[in-house]
Amino acid sequence: MGVWTIVLYLGTKVYIFVKNYNIIPWMENHSLKEKKSVISRYKNSFENPYKIVETAKRGLNASVFFDVSLITGISRGSLAKLLNSSLKTFVRYRRNRTKLNPSSSEFLLKILALFYKGKEVFGNTEHFKKWLDKPAYGLGGVRPVELMKTHTGVDLIYEELKRIEFGDLA
Repeated sequence: MGVWTIVLYLGTKVYIFVKNYNIIPWMENHSLKEKKSVISRYKNSFENPYKIVETAKRGLNASVFFDVSLITGISRGSLAKLLNSSLKTFVRYRRNRTKLNPSSSEFLLKILALFYKGKEVFGNTEHFKKWLDKPAYGLGGVRPVELMKTHTGVDLIYEELKRIEFGDLA
């Protein structure tokens, strides 16, 4: 099975077209419109905990991994480490159209839900990402980004965002 690629340069963006005609964003310089369309694809999958469970049980396509990296700004290497895997594995999964296991699927959906809620609470993703890197009073003075390594940590951050949204101390 041969693999071929075509590299297309459009202004400041570079796209790679791979054998199956999927467009793979190569640079992190994506427009807000592109990011919104990506997150809208998954919104129904994380709108409530039951949807997350149902979607995760079926497994997500590996392309979600790359979409989460795009939306959150988390590097692909760092995101792979959060999932106890390697970037090479996710590249292979995407190429072979392999579905992710339920645990990885759930974690990625929770990260998407977290960033969606963070954007709602802080007005934009950049402000949310700054908050993630500062000690949070409601999380015992821990930087929220440090809690993102586990499902429970992501849940704690999400709950803190809801408290902030309703006016509790942050």
